[in-house]
Amino acid sequence: GVELGAASAGAGRGGVRSTGPRHIAPRGAVMAEDNKTRTVTRVKSPVSGRLIVVGGPAYQKMLKEGYVLTNNKLVHKDAVDEVMDVDAAPEAAPAAPAEEPMYEYPPAAALDALPVGPGFRVVHMDSHIVVVEKASGLLSVPGVSPSAKDCLVARVGHHVPGVRVVHRLDRDTSGLMVLARDAESHRILSVAFERREVDKEYLALCEGYCEKEALEGKEG
Repeated sequence: GVELGAASAGAGRGGVRSTGPRHIAPRGAVMAEDNKTRTVTRVKSPVSGRLIVVGGPAYQKMLKEGYVLTNNKLVHKDAVDEVMDVDAAPEAAPAAPAEEPMYEYPPAAALDALPVGPGFRVVHMDSHIVVVEKASGLLSVPGVSPSAKDCLVARVGHHVPGVRVVHRLDRDTSGLMVLARDAESHRILSVAFERREVDKEYLALCEGYCEKEALEGKEG
C-alpha cells in the first residue's frame, strides 16, 4: 500500500512526521494526482504468469492473440469453444441392461432310439441326463453281496456308458429315476436333491381297510 499524509518539518534532526490523517491505499488501486482513487483489476497472464491490468497494453495484446476473459481468467477462445461444445452435447442414453440368456436344453434323443431293457425303459435322454423308468423288484444300485450286482445302473450302463446315480428308489418301488451323464450334471442334480428343490410325487396302491390311527404321524 501507499501511505499518504500532509508532511511538515518537525523538530529534531531534519525528521519528517505526519500531521494529517493517515490513508492506506487499498490493494489493487493506484492514486491519481487529485488524491482520488480508481479501482484497477488485475488478472494473471497465462503466458508470462504475471499480473496484468485489465484494459492495459498487455491485456489488449492478449485479446489480439485470441484470449478472452472468463470467470476472471484469461482463457484462449479455442478452449472456451471446446468447453461449450462438451456442455452442449446431449447426454448419452443409459445402456439397456443385458438380458440374461435363457438356458437352452440340449436336444433329446428320438423316442424310438431310447434304450429299453429288462426292468427299465428310458423315457428321456440328452447330453447331460438320462430319465429312466425302473420296474419293481430291481435294485437301483448294486448291493454288497455278489448276487446283488445286477441293478438298474448296470443295465442302463450297457446302453449309456458312464451314467451316475443321483438318487435311489427302493427295490419294490417302481418309478422314474434321474441319472447324470457327466460330473458337472451330477453335482448340480445332487445339490438340488439335497436342498429339496426337486418335487417328488408318490402314488400308493392300497388294498383293504386301514384304521385312521395307523396313519397318524405318517408322511405322504
